[in-house]
Amino acid sequence: MRSSQRHQLQNNYSLAPSPRRVPTSAGLRVLFGGTLNQVGWIAFGLGMIFVWMMFPIEDVIWHVAARDEVETTTGVVTASEATNTAENDVTVYVTSYTFSARDGVAHEDHSYATGRDYSVGTQVRIEYVRDRPSLSRIAGMRRSTFGLAASFVALFPIVGVCLLLPGLRKGLKANRLMRQGRPALAEFVERVKTNMSVNNRAVHKLTYKYTADDGVVYPIEVKTHEVEAFCNNDYKRVLYDPGNPACAVMLEDLSDGLQIDGAGNFQPVGALSLITVMFIPVLSVVGHGYFLYGSYLR
Repeated sequence: MRSSQRHQLQNNYSLAPSPRRVPTSAGLRVLFGGTLNQVGWIAFGLGMIFVWMMFPIEDVIWHVAARDEVETTTGVVTASEATNTAENDVTVYVTSYTFSARDGVAHEDHSYATGRDYSVGTQVRIEYVRDRPSLSRIAGMRRSTFGLAASFVALFPIVGVCLLLPGLRKGLKANRLMRQGRPALAEFVERVKTNMSVNNRAVHKLTYKYTADDGVVYPIEVKTHEVEAFCNNDYKRVLYDPGNPACAVMLEDLSDGLQIDGAGNFQPVGALSLITVMFIPVLSVVGHGYFLYGSYLR
């Protein structure tokens, strides 16, 4: 049975000599495809929404800039009102004020604090960075809606990045081997159930082995919750680096929908297949990049 499977795959597994042509659409599908990669982008995109809403960015900027000399002066409250947020069930107030810096220019700004409501016209002590009067606050208050304790929200996008980075590294390696790799057939060795699960399905570690041109047998491992896609036969197609035969990828592990033409080159993937894996990464990068530019860099 195994020999017939191997013979059939060998007959159907012809690749063009390297370097091969890899269409951009196929390269992007491989780079951004994969469950872990997609989950990472979702966690990053959603996590950054909480960062923009709660992370005390303005206070971080203040503390960095305040390493330079901080000046104090007197300001006048122009407005004070409750926000629609609270900390520990205590309403957060925003207080607007005006003050004159050392340069003689009048500045307007606002500060936040929980449970602190000033009357209009009240004189308050203002702290500002001497060389950047636009960075100011009422003494004892903060520049962000939430205090530094809200910095924990940064953990959400960090987790997302920790998930998607391995996927991107794998995709970059795969793109390189699709162009430059040498083909081989890997034989199934063992299947081990892990403690991880995806969509309530257990993740299994599948181990295969292949023989490179140097005559050495190398292992290659795949972790997947879609075991049935790998258990249809005992042999799988791999591409390995001829300069480093231990570096390899399995074609079935790259992405579904990859096609190889009669000349042994990878074919472009369909628009829907590409959009499926590109939508969330593009939305995250463009959306959050636009917000960052409009709010802090412009």
